[in-house]
Amino acid sequence: MTLFSRSQTLPAVRRSDTRLRLAFVSHPGRPNYEFSWLSCLPDCDLVIIDELTADYPAIGPHVELRPLPTSRLFTRHLRSTATLARYIGLSRALVGCDAILTLESYSTTTAQALWVSHSTGVPVLPLVYELISDHPIYTLQPYRSISRFASQAAAGFIAVTAAARDHLIERRFDPALSTVVHPGVVFGPATPRLRSNSEGLKLLFLGRLAQHKGFDTFLDVYDQLTNSPILASATVIGDGPYRPLAEQRSATRPDFFYLGQLDHRLVLEEASKHDVLLAPYRDTFRFGRKVGSEQFGFGIVEAMASGLAIITTKCGAMEEIVGPSNFTLSQGNYAGIIPLLSRLNSNRDALTALSVENVARAHSLFGLEAQAKSLRSYVAETIRATSAGPTPLHQDYKR
Repeated sequence: MTLFSRSQTLPAVRRSDTRLRLAFVSHPGRPNYEFSWLSCLPDCDLVIIDELTADYPAIGPHVELRPLPTSRLFTRHLRSTATLARYIGLSRALVGCDAILTLESYSTTTAQALWVSHSTGVPVLPLVYELISDHPIYTLQPYRSISRFASQAAAGFIAVTAAARDHLIERRFDPALSTVVHPGVVFGPATPRLRSNSEGLKLLFLGRLAQHKGFDTFLDVYDQLTNSPILASATVIGDGPYRPLAEQRSATRPDFFYLGQLDHRLVLEEASKHDVLLAPYRDTFRFGRKVGSEQFGFGIVEAMASGLAIITTKCGAMEEIVGPSNFTLSQGNYAGIIPLLSRLNSNRDALTALSVENVARAHSLFGLEAQAKSLRSYVAETIRATSAGPTPLHQDYKR
């Protein structure tokens, strides 16, 4: 049975380059890291397509929320009634859009968007955070077929880091179809904090309180520095399975503060009161295979923009994000953390200089306005390049 034939192919809707209408198909229940970035693209209207549209704040008339029917896993032959309902709902929700942005090369939403692209000619551009080329998910169905489908049917790939683009090339995706555009992040004023020589360091942990984020290592470092002149205080912002440990120390230690999960604006305000962000991330392994690595580090970028020095590990894309001036240790080399803190505490001029450099780096590489312009430029270029007609399907995906 042929789901689409060339006679059924519809012409793509193309608007002028001066105003684009983009659709973003999100993962159900996923934190909306990209929302602020995408909603600020210049000369663009944005359509958010998600099963949980209530999770998005109202931004303005240029952002439209369209609900999508829920469904189970996408199947290649669309045998499921629920999946078919979702597919039809997605097709209707995408009417009038110039391009479709999805998340990840292997996701079921990317697969469904590619089928819509085949019938309408609207280009699909997955945002790629993936880093692990030999991840087991690429050997499992339906993800293996979806990833292969995407490599041949997507109009392009937007890698959020150079490491993510290298990962695509390692998986034999066409290098000409991928570009690097860092996510744009909302920052506060670019004002580095002035450090006093009379106080110890104010240490911050920002993110999920879990093992792969290194929260247990953060607690170990804090315990070793208790009553040390190096440490003035330790603050934790976030939530996760290790929350009871944070609450216990906050209740018993006068220099340990647990603030829980904070609104983004309050996170930036609180981070600016500190000196060093400690982020001892580590890879996640299952049955001897690496299945997780730090893909971008939104918390690290926010801390840099707030003027903090960064101590992290060589995990995922972290070296690329923090740059050569901050401190990246080998995973497991946690004995080097306290000597670094001691050095920063004894040389406040160097700490202040690093604060100024990090603020400049964050705003230049990850600032919302600059990255929104970069993304808009790439999307407009891709739309022009694909305006001749719909994306062809590889022979393996014809019925």
